[in-house]
Amino acid sequence: MTTRDVHTRAVDGAWRVVVEGSPGHSRTFPTRMEALHAGQVLAMVLHSRHLIDDTERSERAG
Repeated sequence: MTTRDVHTRAVDGAWRVVVEGSPGHSRTFPTRMEALHAGQVLAMVLHSRHLIDDTERSERAG
């Protein structure tokens, strides 16, 4: 079984939960707490790690 790490990070003022290699599992949350909880639960279900990045990112072009 391969490990698909779950990443929680701030992006453009919201919080995103992303599963490596599985973009269909990605979700965006308005608060850090909601995203952390969702990321933790998803990692438990997938038997993977939950990695948290508190660095703000921007995905806007230009």
